[in-house]
This record gives sequence, C-alpha cells and structure tokens, in this order.
Amino acid sequence: MGTNGTDRLSGAYEEQGDRLRSWLAAHAGEEDAEDILQDVFARAFSNLDALEPVRDLAGWLWRVAANALRDHWRSAARKRRHLEPDPPELDDIVADAGWDHADRMDRERLLAALDASIRALPEGQRLVIEAQTLGGESFRSLSERTGIPADTLASRKRYALARIRSDLSSHRKE
Repeated sequence: MGTNGTDRLSGAYEEQGDRLRSWLAAHAGEEDAEDILQDVFARAFSNLDALEPVRDLAGWLWRVAANALRDHWRSAARKRRHLEPDPPELDDIVADAGWDHADRMDRERLLAALDASIRALPEGQRLVIEAQTLGGESFRSLSERTGIPADTLASRKRYALARIRSDLSSHRKE
C-alpha cells in the first residue's frame, strides 16, 4: 500500500475518526473509546499491505471498530468475573451462622433448618443448590443439561446462598 496507503488511511482517520470515537464512547465510555480507536488505527497502520485490496476503507474501519468493541466487552466481562469473590459454600455459611456441628441436637436442628431453607428457594435457585452445591455437578454440565447459561446459574447460586445464610442465621437466633 506504501505512501498511498498511509495517505488513504490518514484520510479515513480524518473522515471517520470523530464519528467512530463518538460511537465507541456511547458504547464503552470516553476513556475506553479513545483506547479502542487508537488500537483500531494502530492495527490498520501495522497492516497497510493487507489493506490494499480493501475498497471501502471506511466500512472496513467501522467493522474493525465493532469487533474491537466486542473484544473490549468480553475482556471487561472476564475481568469482572475474575475479580468477583467466589460465593461462600454451605460449610462456610453454616460456620458463619454459629452452628455447632459436634452437638447432635444442634446438628439435627441445622439439618432441618437447611432442608427447610432449600425447599423454600425459588425453583431455579433450588435446582442449582441441589445439583451444583450438594450434587457436585459443574456449572458447565448443569448448563448443558438445562440449557441455562452458566453465568445465570452462578448468579442463581449466589442469591440462593445469600438466602440460605439469612435463613440459617435466623434459625440459630431462635
């Protein structure tokens, strides 16, 4: 593409840069929009030779920007999932509620309270607790079996465990 390619890409930047930046800002925020836009044009400049056959450079840039935005969203979602603490497991919840596993009466009351709390959960949350937490089934396997996305199942588990924690704390105080 050579000098002509550089001129062509520079012209496309002049023509489309502000509109692309505005569109990206509307979907990713001002700060990220600038980074994404710079990445789009940096990729284009580093691949000038490959751009030679591109007839509609503006259309191509918009497509690349849309792809870069999707990549940005995926990356942000992965970071959020990675930064979220793992939800507590039932053992943690029981310990936090102050139940004494060693005391037989306490253990029987605990099991009765736990059973009542699980039965009171909405069906979707109960399914996750029974299959994943109590049954040891992976989110992936449960997702494939039910057709429910794994992220939805994880969210339902968090809500269910929060409710169980509240129920067990309430029963312990009684």
